[in-house]
Amino acid sequence: MDWDIIYGPMLIGVFFNCILFGIMVMQTFIYYQTFKGDRAWIRLFIFYLIVAETVNTGCDMYLIYQPLVQEFGTSAAGTYFPMMLAASPIVTVCVSTPVQIFTAWRITIVTQRKVAAIIICTFSLLSFAAALWTGIQVVTLKLISRKLELEFIITGVTWLILSALADLIITATLVFSLLTRKKSRYTSSFLNLSIDRIIRLAIQTGLVTFLFSLADALLSIFTPKTSVWATANFVWDFSISKLYTNALLSTLNARVGWNNLNTAGDRDPDNVLFGDPTTGVAPQPVRHFPSSAGARRRFETTTIASDVTASSHELGFPVCKPEIAINVTKHVISDYSSDVHDSEVHDLVQQA
Repeated sequence: MDWDIIYGPMLIGVFFNCILFGIMVMQTFIYYQTFKGDRAWIRLFIFYLIVAETVNTGCDMYLIYQPLVQEFGTSAAGTYFPMMLAASPIVTVCVSTPVQIFTAWRITIVTQRKVAAIIICTFSLLSFAAALWTGIQVVTLKLISRKLELEFIITGVTWLILSALADLIITATLVFSLLTRKKSRYTSSFLNLSIDRIIRLAIQTGLVTFLFSLADALLSIFTPKTSVWATANFVWDFSISKLYTNALLSTLNARVGWNNLNTAGDRDPDNVLFGDPTTGVAPQPVRHFPSSAGARRRFETTTIASDVTASSHELGFPVCKPEIAINVTKHVISDYSSDVHDSEVHDLVQQA
């Protein structure tokens, strides 16, 4: 028995899963620190995804631990599927299906149409059912040598293809709706610039999940009928759920950049963890008030800390309480016209 051939792809897939889990944890930290004003159910939804992903990573780690440590050198390790392999597709769709349905709901808000959302939800729910059946088949078939049987392949490929189609429709619908809005003569230049960046983000995040699901399905379909390639698809399979969660979190966290762009031009956004990187002062909110001319009035407050205190600390001089502290506060009130509200960009970003 060649252990490298059977469990090598699985081990690589678990490595990718753990790496993406670390990225997801960092993105989650940024989200909860930055967007404390989001709706409570959205924050709870993110918490649910984190719990599900933690379970997924734990299952995958034990999946590879069982044959390579507990049962290493025994005939059972090369004969039967690892116990937790049955849980892998089930936990994966417990992440991918809610994310796809959440995105479909956001699409209905952007497009004001339900057709695309209904199609996405249909494909997503069908893929959920196929993944459940795939997990049941792992328990039923038991033997690794039976992985390439037609019945097992059809069920697994159905799950992956339906999920990939849902991702493709999501990406295509977002890009089409955003391009349509960009071509409108009533769209401001600020919104056009935001739309360009949102489109790039939608393509990058949506196509990654689509390509991984497609690669997993194609390897399952066109795998030669030998044990050499029997587990090659697991290189992609174990990472799919993490891609969905990271794609959603990256889209939510990107609102820092879009909102900053819409209110303050094309400058770099403040550091989401430590405030303004140039002054060390937390960014102040920009508030908008209606003016008599019909345009919106922007009120912005900028506070700059004393350079003397900061420089003394950086040079290593003893830190003592200064007798005079200098803080410069600038208030800017200006009228500017905009064809859309800031909330529109906020809604657009959440669709990508």
